[in-house]
Amino acid sequence: MPSTKNINAVKSLSDKLEKAKAVYFTDYLGLDVVSITQLRKEFVMKDVEFTIAKNTVIKLAANKAGMSGIDDLLKGTTAMAVSYEDPTNTAQVKKED
Repeated sequence: MPSTKNINAVKSLSDKLEKAKAVYFTDYLGLDVVSITQLRKEFVMKDVEFTIAKNTVIKLAANKAGMSGIDDLLKGTTAMAVSYEDPTNTAQVKKED
Protein backbone atom coordinates (compact mmCIF):
# COMPACT_ATOMS: atom_id res chain seq x y z
CA MET A 1 0.00 0.00 0.00
CA PRO A 2 1.44 3.41 -0.95
CA SER A 3 2.44 5.74 1.84
CA THR A 4 0.63 9.01 2.43
CA LYS A 5 3.84 10.82 1.51
CA ASN A 6 3.98 9.15 -1.92
CA ILE A 7 0.24 9.68 -2.53
CA ASN A 8 0.69 13.39 -1.80
CA ALA A 9 3.81 13.55 -3.99
CA VAL A 10 1.94 12.02 -6.95
CA LYS A 11 -0.97 14.45 -6.47
CA SER A 12 1.36 17.45 -6.25
CA LEU A 13 3.40 16.44 -9.30
CA SER A 14 0.33 15.62 -11.39
CA ASP A 15 -1.10 19.07 -10.60
CA LYS A 16 2.18 20.66 -11.73
CA LEU A 17 2.27 18.61 -14.93
CA GLU A 18 -1.32 19.51 -15.78
CA LYS A 19 -0.55 23.25 -15.44
CA ALA A 20 2.82 23.12 -17.21
CA LYS A 21 3.48 24.74 -20.58
CA ALA A 22 6.78 22.82 -20.83
CA VAL A 23 8.43 20.02 -18.89
CA TYR A 24 12.07 19.02 -19.25
CA PHE A 25 13.46 15.85 -17.71
CA THR A 26 17.15 15.68 -16.91
CA ASP A 27 19.70 13.50 -15.18
CA TYR A 28 21.31 15.36 -12.29
CA LEU A 29 23.95 12.75 -11.46
CA GLY A 30 27.33 14.36 -10.83
CA LEU A 31 25.98 17.72 -9.70
CA ASP A 32 26.94 18.63 -6.15
CA VAL A 33 24.68 20.54 -3.77
CA VAL A 34 26.29 23.90 -4.65
CA SER A 35 25.70 23.32 -8.38
CA ILE A 36 22.08 22.24 -7.87
CA THR A 37 21.45 25.25 -5.64
CA GLN A 38 22.89 27.58 -8.30
CA LEU A 39 20.82 25.87 -10.98
CA ARG A 40 17.67 26.27 -8.88
CA LYS A 41 18.42 30.01 -8.48
CA GLU A 42 18.78 30.40 -12.24
CA PHE A 43 15.51 28.55 -12.78
CA VAL A 44 13.72 30.74 -10.21
CA MET A 45 14.90 33.85 -12.09
CA LYS A 46 13.23 32.41 -15.21
CA ASP A 47 10.02 31.37 -13.37
CA VAL A 48 10.84 27.68 -13.73
CA GLU A 49 10.35 25.11 -10.97
CA PHE A 50 13.09 22.49 -10.55
CA THR A 51 11.97 19.30 -8.82
CA ILE A 52 13.75 16.07 -7.99
CA ALA A 53 11.50 13.05 -7.54
CA LYS A 54 11.54 9.27 -7.71
CA ASN A 55 10.97 7.90 -11.21
CA THR A 56 8.01 5.83 -10.04
CA VAL A 57 6.33 8.90 -8.57
CA ILE A 58 6.95 10.87 -11.77
CA LYS A 59 5.50 8.02 -13.89
CA LEU A 60 2.37 7.81 -11.74
CA ALA A 61 1.93 11.60 -11.77
CA ALA A 62 2.43 11.80 -15.54
CA ASN A 63 -0.10 9.04 -16.08
CA LYS A 64 -2.59 10.83 -13.83
CA ALA A 65 -1.98 14.07 -15.76
CA GLY A 66 -2.60 12.32 -19.08
CA MET A 67 1.02 12.28 -20.25
CA SER A 68 2.38 9.22 -21.97
CA GLY A 69 5.57 8.09 -23.64
CA ILE A 70 7.98 9.30 -20.96
CA ASP A 71 9.08 5.95 -19.53
CA ASP A 72 12.28 5.95 -21.61
CA LEU A 73 13.21 9.36 -20.18
CA LEU A 74 12.99 8.19 -16.59
CA LYS A 75 16.17 6.24 -16.06
CA GLY A 76 18.62 6.79 -13.21
CA THR A 77 18.51 10.03 -11.26
CA THR A 78 15.77 12.26 -12.66
CA ALA A 79 14.86 15.88 -12.12
CA MET A 80 12.12 17.92 -13.76
CA ALA A 81 12.19 21.54 -14.82
CA VAL A 82 8.63 22.82 -15.18
CA SER A 83 7.66 26.09 -16.85
CA TYR A 84 4.15 27.42 -16.28
CA GLU A 85 4.44 30.53 -18.45
CA ASP A 86 6.94 30.67 -21.31
CA PRO A 87 7.94 27.21 -22.57
CA THR A 88 11.33 28.53 -23.68
CA ASN A 89 12.34 29.76 -20.21
CA THR A 90 13.65 26.36 -19.18
CA ALA A 91 15.81 26.04 -22.27
CA GLN A 92 17.30 29.49 -21.60
CA VAL A 93 18.89 28.29 -18.35
CA LYS A 94 22.19 26.60 -18.99
CA LYS A 95 24.91 25.23 -16.81
CA GLU A 96 28.10 27.24 -17.11
CA ASP A 97 31.32 25.26 -16.94
